Amino acid sequence: MVVIADKCVPARDVTVAPVLGAIRAGVMVVAADGTRYVEVAAVLRDRIETGRYEPGDQLPSESQLREEFDGASANTVRQALSVLAAEGLTRSERGRGVFVRGYQRMPVDVGPAEGEREWGAEVEVQIMRTPGHVADLLPGVTTVVRRRALGGALRASYYPRELVDLVPELAEPAPLPIVDVALLAQAGVEVSEAHADVVSRMPTRLEAAALALSAATPVLEYVVTLVDGDGAVRVVREALYAGDRHKLRLKLR
Repeated sequence: MVVIADKCVPARDVTVAPVLGAIRAGVMVVAADGTRYVEVAAVLRDRIETGRYEPGDQLPSESQLREEFDGASANTVRQALSVLAAEGLTRSERGRGVFVRGYQRMPVDVGPAEGEREWGAEVEVQIMRTPGHVADLLPGVTTVVRRRALGGALRASYYPRELVDLVPELAEPAPLPIVDVALLAQAGVEVSEAHADVVSRMPTRLEAAALALSAATPVLEYVVTLVDGDGAVRVVREALYAGDRHKLRLKLR
């Protein structure tokens, strides 16, 4: 049950708008059925979205929020803050408090065909069964060589196993002397087309850990397929970037 002034209505019938309107007018809003954290979260969300709390600002402490919201329980305040974190509006710093999230995205120049130079990178190579998401792009290919460069993004290139016979360097865990497209061309495999897709999605647990992502942070998945003159996909590249720290920039002309 929610009490707005002297009127009691079921909590499920109360929308956020009248609750915010009542609070802005100085009327006490009380949730008696365990839903009060929804109202607390609504007030704090409104302050963030209207600019009262700006990116980088610290929210009031838990004790301050309990006092402001008429003795709300610690659990109520924590639930409200959890809601904001799950929505990507705030971040927590251990020992410091809760802050409004800001987004300063570093541009990453991406191109479809040219390969990434691996000089100075730590490279991991693995011969493996074709992963499901790559198998969709490499029909009929059951085994691939995966080259993965470790760094700020999660980047990997997948090559059909047969290409290693033509370009042995692809299976060596060391930086390539030149980009892979040039190596393939030297071996007679010419890339004639390149297709790129960018998808925004939520990360897996392992991806979130590897990229040190905060809660409710999506990744940008950049996938490129390189196709030869016969229409066969020869290389699949993929890269994952933290959605709150990067933006992809493609030069068109």
